Amino acid sequence: MHLSTKQKIRCAKLAHRVVRMTRTARRFPMSGRFARGGLQWNLDLDEGIDFAIWLLGSFERDLVRYYTQAIRPASVALDIGANIGAHTLHLARAVGPEGQVVAVEPTRFAVGKLLSNLALNSDLQRRVHVVHGFLAATADATASPMIPSSWPLTHEPDDPVLGGTFKEVGEARVTTVDELVSNDLALASVDWIKLDVDGNELPVLEGAMNTLRCFRPSIILELAPYCYASDASRFDVLVELLVSNGYALYSLPDERPLPSCPLELRKRHIPENGSINVVAKIAPGGS
Repeated sequence: MHLSTKQKIRCAKLAHRVVRMTRTARRFPMSGRFARGGLQWNLDLDEGIDFAIWLLGSFERDLVRYYTQAIRPASVALDIGANIGAHTLHLARAVGPEGQVVAVEPTRFAVGKLLSNLALNSDLQRRVHVVHGFLAATADATASPMIPSSWPLTHEPDDPVLGGTFKEVGEARVTTVDELVSNDLALASVDWIKLDVDGNELPVLEGAMNTLRCFRPSIILELAPYCYASDASRFDVLVELLVSNGYALYSLPDERPLPSCPLELRKRHIPENGSINVVAKIAPGGS
């Protein structure tokens, strides 16, 4: 059963309320170091992503299971919208000691938590290159000074659509995926991209066209039409960009083929005011 984003947040807040009451009664702290999923984490249980890791062992468990099995050792993966490292650490384990993860996050708040979590897992830290950056369609784009990167469970969010609280971008460098891959890091390959940027997927991919055409990476992304409420056509353009570049869409975690028509996706496969995780892979026969 697919829930809307608001329903997911409502469920999380109910579970959080019970946990908070129980831990307060037992005088247990709501933040600290926890072991979950074979990893070490600095978590604030009043934060949505942190709470999910603490409660369920990982954030987006089905997605973690999928790419843990799909990614081959020695792969190179880009984690775009890395936030606190909820997927970065699992990706680092999946690529192995010969692989590399480039974790890109625009807010100082989340970068700080990401670095803290990496420091607790020194064997994985060496495989991860953290970039405090704002990815756009062009390097001369203007970054938003504040974007949602915190999902608090104790009070109402700043952004009623995304359900998040705004945090400062600060000194994040505005750049593109192509600039990062080719010039900054001179990567010889890119095998996977995990993309979760709350409605900004289109400009990120527009700035990644050389990378997509050269390396043909598989792309894990969230399809969330409600994030495009201000301009619904941008969701259609996003899907059309992928399809026109030889990609086919598959549901996760079962890799069931999805239609390439944006309207059909919205009406038949994505819950109203909700989202689905998909993988975009080069279609059979695609070049």
